[in-house]
Amino acid sequence: MNQYVKRMALTYEEIYHKIWQESQTGVYVSYLRGKNCKTEDDFLHEVAASFQFPYYYGENWAAFDECIQDLEWLNFSRMFVVFDDFSKAFRDQPAIQNLLQDRIIEYWSRAIDYWASEGKAIEVWLNN
Repeated sequence: MNQYVKRMALTYEEIYHKIWQESQTGVYVSYLRGKNCKTEDDFLHEVAASFQFPYYYGENWAAFDECIQDLEWLNFSRMFVVFDDFSKAFRDQPAIQNLLQDRIIEYWSRAIDYWASEGKAIEVWLNN
């Protein structure tokens, strides 16, 4: 796992305090709600809203991967992503829940590495 994708177990108060701290320094903050991501489609909608994906976003995994390594529509030098209630993500698809959660880690790890090569830092917290 990439060093910037971290599994956390924080309270809502701790998460919101961290989000507030980051936003005060000009960091682009994205908050994803695992409780709203019961299925793959739910996740793909949630992430599109949080990152303001462009109209051509295809709402599939390949498009998600492409968009998080593009992000030209966002002005950021540093990004902080919180996926809260991560353990609840994909709960309506229990047979592949772990696979889908692992896919998120894989795609974010690639994006983090890509953006690091561009001089931009992304930190991702998976909070349970």
